[in-house]
Amino acid sequence: MYFLKRFFIVLLIAALAVGGYFGYNYLTVKQITNESSWQTISGSGFSIKAPSPLKQGANKSTDVLGATSECFYTSRLVGFDVSYRPYTPQEKPYVSDYTAEDYSDLLDLLMSNVGGNDIIFTVSDDKRYLYGQGRRQIKDYVGKSDEVWYIMAVYPNSDGFYVVDAYCNMEEKSKLQDSLFKMLDSFEVK
Repeated sequence: MYFLKRFFIVLLIAALAVGGYFGYNYLTVKQITNESSWQTISGSGFSIKAPSPLKQGANKSTDVLGATSECFYTSRLVGFDVSYRPYTPQEKPYVSDYTAEDYSDLLDLLMSNVGGNDIIFTVSDDKRYLYGQGRRQIKDYVGKSDEVWYIMAVYPNSDGFYVVDAYCNMEEKSKLQDSLFKMLDSFEVK
């Protein structure tokens, strides 16, 4: 009898723990996808709307395109970072009037086979930026796992370009990918 009672107590605790985990995960995803709870984050020359559970982390040094990190925000399931690369005096006469469409072929060439994946860039519907996406293995970008769904967006302007990387835990991609694109769509150069 004592064994049976103990077994049911352990079973109840395990059921509560599993239920608590899934409930917490559901609420976290809901908080990320609920745009009405998002915060506006402003940096040097830009603003972006992002889920409120994100916390500022240590800036990443530079990205693949040589842009300098402006900010890095992360949580257990999603994150983003913003980098900026000004044009050099030698580059500016040639590329200062480039649009997102003009960058497409150049980035396809530069970003082929990054992390073992070919990344093909697509111009956004509003033609303000172009983006490439894919599965990546990157350490310490989201808390839950190092395997993430990664979207790199490039926003050119007359003085340089911003790179906004948005990512989510790979297991949650189907639930969070739309929110990543909404973050990218909200990015504004001041």
